[in-house]
Order: sequence, then structure tokens, then C-alpha cells
Amino acid sequence: MATKGPARSIDLLLTILGALVALGIALFVDAGALATAVSLSLVFVLPGYALSAALFPPRAIGRDLRLVLTVVLSLAALALGGLVLHLVTALGRDTFIGLLAVVTLLAAAVALKGRQAMRVGGSRRRSRPPPIGVALALAATIGLAGVAIAIASAGAHRQIDKSHFSALWLLPQGGGQVPPNEPPVLVGIGNQEGKTVDYRLTVHQGGREIGTWKVRLDDGQEWEITLPAEALSDTGTLIASLHRFRQTYRRVSIKLGTAPSPTANG
Repeated sequence: MATKGPARSIDLLLTILGALVALGIALFVDAGALATAVSLSLVFVLPGYALSAALFPPRAIGRDLRLVLTVVLSLAALALGGLVLHLVTALGRDTFIGLLAVVTLLAAAVALKGRQAMRVGGSRRRSRPPPIGVALALAATIGLAGVAIAIASAGAHRQIDKSHFSALWLLPQGGGQVPPNEPPVLVGIGNQEGKTVDYRLTVHQGGREIGTWKVRLDDGQEWEITLPAEALSDTGTLIASLHRFRQTYRRVSIKLGTAPSPTANG
């Protein structure tokens, strides 16, 4: 005897209900254990389960593999969804929650429609997909999830890299206007790259090299040196260049004998 439709789809109905409840709680409750729990369900469980149900009918894959796909596809939905949101709107908690809820609802609807089609005609239509077809679909699914997670990881690393920098400064000692007859200048480097970095610093004035220094700094370290007054002309532009990997990374300049107007090039 054929199993009744609603009983066969109780998991998808619960998934849809869970997505709606999670969406409502997440949008109206900003913090707390309940908001955290429903947010985690939308990140790690609901969209992945709905997608696995849409891609693989009942009994096409085992429960252990479906459990793995639930987590993997949930993360893939989060990664690809975050990429799309980044292109069209501002990223935020509400937009992420809304996106994952929509993905869950759409995938669950597709899975429900597929199960209804399988039940037409009774048990004669309930044949399992060919093993080769399941294997190919599974490989494509895992591959897509891997690509999505790789894209998200690369984006995260780019954001981290943008937050790291090296600082270069060139200042008259004491600040203010550089006295024409006394032009000592302070040049310094600051490392905020998140790692140890080797630098090469050169200082020129009027095409003449004042000095070259090789400096290794740990993350968060600074290095400064006062340029010898006897090596500097009373007037003229002083240029400091910071090099990394044999390329100019930063450049600053000031005019001696006048109010400083440093410029920088990344």
C-alpha cells in the first residue's frame, strides 16, 4: 500500500515551518540564546537540508551522506549568497537571514513538487535513480559547494589583506616649519601587516641619495631615524621611498625651509 503524501513530506513541511519561524525570530529578536539558535539553524541546517532534498529524492542517498550534504550545502548557500548580496546591496544580519530563508523555502518547494511527481501512479513511479546519475549529481553538488566556499574564503582573505598596511612618515623634528639653517628630519616606518616584513628605505634630495636602510620589523613594531643635518641641503624637496619585494610600496616628500606638505603614493 502506498504511503500517504503528507507523511512522506513531513520533513519538508517541518523545514518550511522552521525557516518561517527562524526568519520571524531573527528579524524581531536582535540578541539572546533564541536568536542565536535560529540563526545557526539557518546557517548550518535548513537551507542545506532543503537543497539536498531537492537534488536527491528519498532513498537516493543514505542518511549519513544527507547529513554531510546538509552542512556542506548550507555553507555553500551562505557563501554564494554572501557574494551575490555583496554585489547588489549592503551586507548585514537581516539580509543574510532573509536570503537563507528564501533559499530554504524555494528548495523545499522544489523538493515537495518532485516528491508529488514521484507519487503519481503509486509505487510503480517510485524507482530509485540510477547509481551513476546519483554519483554524478553528488560530485557536481560537492564541487559546487567547494567552489562557493573557496570564493568566500578568497573574499575574506582579500578583506583581511586590505586591513593590513605599512606606514611611512617623513617629518621635521619638532613639527611645524623647518628652520632654513637647521634641517634635521625624522623618517620612520610602522608595520601593521600582521606578519614580519623586510623593508628597504631610501631617502633622496634633488637626485642625491641621502641614505639607504634595510629594516626588518615584526607586526606592530616601528622604526625611526633622524637624518643627519650635514647631509641635507637647507632647501629643496626631500623624498623617502619604502620598498617591498623590490617594488616601491610607499613614498612621501616634504620641502625643507617651508611648511611641510607631505604626499603619499601607495
